[in-house]
Amino acid sequence: RNGNVIGANSNSFTVTANGDYYVEVTNSFGCSMSSFKVNITSTEIENQSGFSFSFNIFRITTNLFELSSPSMGIVSIYDVHGKLVNTFDKRNEKVNVDFSNSTAGVYLILFSNNKNKFSKKIIVD
Repeated sequence: RNGNVIGANSNSFTVTANGDYYVEVTNSFGCSMSSFKVNITSTEIENQSGFSFSFNIFRITTNLFELSSPSMGIVSIYDVHGKLVNTFDKRNEKVNVDFSNSTAGVYLILFSNNKNKFSKKIIVD
């Protein structure tokens, strides 16, 4: 995480802190290769009723992101100028958001559910 070895040695790893992660694999001959970095940001907001509203975005590839939340709601995507680019109902725990046909730049993803709203900035290369 963030350039520090965490020592995980299995096929899966549960992230417990925000940061940039990558995988480095070394074979029995000492040759190693590293994956590309993935920025993991997890944020949880608790409202006054105690309902936990969480929303995560993970970069899968350069232009493909996974939006993950146990909550259902509406996803709205805005460009850097505030123009609405896309909107859709989130009806599954995880959905993919594809930016392959989008211009490189900064986007704001707004996820709203009932009276809860949360936004996350992403950068599309």
